[in-house]
Amino acid sequence: MIIFIQPMYSKAELNADSNYVVYTQWVKALHKMRPDWHFVVIFPDSKSGFKYEDDGFFDLPCVTRVPQRISVRRSANAVSYDANWYDLFFRRFGFDVVWCNLPEIAQHIRYAGRTTREPISRPFVVSHHNYVIHPSLEYEFQENIVMAELAGSLMSDVNVFNSRWCREMLFDNAAKYLSAAMVERLEASSMLINYGTIEPEIKPECTGNEIPVIAYNHRLLTHKHWKDTFTVLDDLYRQGIKFRLRFMNNCAEKVAKIRHYPFVEIILSRSREEYLRALRGCDLNVINSRHETFCIAAAESMAMGQPLVAPDGVTFTEITGKDEIGYPYLFKSPAQQRQHLKKLLTNSDERWKWGKRLSEYVRARYTMDVWAASYVKLFERLVADIHIGTSQRILAKVAEMCKRYNGKPLTEMYSGFSRKHGYVDGKQMIGTQTATLTKLLRLIRHVGHDVVIRGGEEIVCVKTKT
Repeated sequence: MIIFIQPMYSKAELNADSNYVVYTQWVKALHKMRPDWHFVVIFPDSKSGFKYEDDGFFDLPCVTRVPQRISVRRSANAVSYDANWYDLFFRRFGFDVVWCNLPEIAQHIRYAGRTTREPISRPFVVSHHNYVIHPSLEYEFQENIVMAELAGSLMSDVNVFNSRWCREMLFDNAAKYLSAAMVERLEASSMLINYGTIEPEIKPECTGNEIPVIAYNHRLLTHKHWKDTFTVLDDLYRQGIKFRLRFMNNCAEKVAKIRHYPFVEIILSRSREEYLRALRGCDLNVINSRHETFCIAAAESMAMGQPLVAPDGVTFTEITGKDEIGYPYLFKSPAQQRQHLKKLLTNSDERWKWGKRLSEYVRARYTMDVWAASYVKLFERLVADIHIGTSQRILAKVAEMCKRYNGKPLTEMYSGFSRKHGYVDGKQMIGTQTATLTKLLRLIRHVGHDVVIRGGEEIVCVKTKT
């Protein structure tokens, strides 16, 4: 299977961008389960303005990097679509599935590079939703992005949501802007696959800290209400409660906002390894964000056995298993946040008890392997449902041409279908309006051969069908 990955990038420092971290770990997990799959990934070119330290991901033989000019502004990234670039790109590659982390452009990607609507001629588009612009947000409501996300969702074959809260927000928007028939269509294409952000090396840890260390692996953004949290912590510190707060981030320019607090220690993590090492030394986690569709940072912390003090709402009731395990440390007010923190900071047995239960809960649901396995099942179901609908005479001709073009680029074989080799009974075999590399790729597979990617090109290869 050949999968095209259209990521979203939301931070200038790519190695610290959770979007980059998650999809690279996900691809590795998919590759472990399906070694013959190949992934073609859009990545910012050298002039886009992102910072990136080579971590070896694009050295993997199953990965092909495709450079593209991408804006470092996420809002521009989400609605920018270069039709000419994508048309040319989709005429160069055939894909089985498109995994689109930018649902706002999914409606364009669905038919990029082709003039046909024949199902066999286009890849399946799976939109992965891990953020939604919603009226509940505390920053500017961007209606243009809302409309683009709804249009992309309607045109996607499958819409995958990383949490129930994420789905609820999108359907709130849908009820406001779409007809009842469109909402019904959207519901039919939607499913829940919880984020699987827990890597195998993220395990429960016993820190042995005499003075408890609070993990703060969140950004200092207004909607995360970090100032309110630090006010609560400062009050506790002045009361004589002993603790340290470990701020783990790579945004050096933000550090000045919290450096003056006497309980703060700052670790500017420049790599994934540095970050996880710093996180392992913590005992609990606190966040006051009012807009999270999943909160990867909290899940990582909980997986290490660190209880979480967070708002009783948005996604936190879901990811902590409040209803399933009765998790008690979600708050509705600053006073309750203060109360929860005080109890956990002064009671190591309570920290260990709920840290252990949280770790068991999230590791059973949110591991990378569980996430990848769910996507393997989805992708294989989609591909298995393809209706070839091509005559046996044409299929026999495809098999013949596979041998002729064995070891040659798929684009070369495609050109052959446009010349004399592509005719049966005086008619073009795959037609002028339905001729796509995706269709050709699927016909090749149907007759027992395959297409592999070598040196950035799709190559026809002859094999025995298994």
